[in-house]
Amino acid sequence: ELGTAVVGFGWVLTTLSGVIVIARGVLKILRFHGLAWEDYLMILSMLLAIVYQVSSTLLYGTNLTEQTAFHSPKFAEYIYICHAVGFMAPLFSRISFCLYMLRVLSTTLATRKRCIYAFIALQLLINVPMSILVFTQCGSFHNLWAHGMAESAPSCVHHIIIKSAALTTSVFNAVTDLFLTILPAMVVWSIKVMTPRARLGLVATLGLSFFATIASAIKVYYVYALYTFAPSMQEVGHLILVMCVEINVVIIAASIPVLAPL
Repeated sequence: ELGTAVVGFGWVLTTLSGVIVIARGVLKILRFHGLAWEDYLMILSMLLAIVYQVSSTLLYGTNLTEQTAFHSPKFAEYIYICHAVGFMAPLFSRISFCLYMLRVLSTTLATRKRCIYAFIALQLLINVPMSILVFTQCGSFHNLWAHGMAESAPSCVHHIIIKSAALTTSVFNAVTDLFLTILPAMVVWSIKVMTPRARLGLVATLGLSFFATIASAIKVYYVYALYTFAPSMQEVGHLILVMCVEINVVIIAASIPVLAPL
């Protein structure tokens, strides 16, 4: 069953991310006798990843069928929680990696630093309003999911607005992940004192955001499908899975370089 596979794989991935974040924290404490701002942001991202996985587990724990799921308020509640947390969790890990890059690449060009600061600001300006919009569009939480998610159900949810905002946010997040893949590669490859082999290894370590880019790009399609076509349990399952992969891949990609310090 798709639901069982989604939940099981999600917990495996979340556990792996948790182990890496714990290892990151222990390493920073042992080596630097404390945590930096980027570490606290990563811990917050990890906590939200756990909230996401618990919500998706409860979503499939409702044991609803294709015919009844989208009329259920409880099902809609967990969908909206997953939706909002699915955007907020990667936000903090992306900002964490940006702060790490600013510290590690402290001698890089001022233009590149300004680009990083710009992406941090845009991440906040785009992702935070998206999550706020999800929960405030109906005035109260109860009104938000009281009628379920069926297209024919009376609802205060503005699907066109949510669709446009979700797609815009998803596309921007994919662009951010691509930027966080390309920038380190450009900087490292310009370091002449390193051998080509050493530079290639460093690029591979810092460029793990490439996998997050792939996950973010795939999410764009499933967000589009959820709000464009008639909703189905299969589409929901795919979106839940892709968002889980994105959340955890961003956490892992932003933490591995810390475990292999420059």
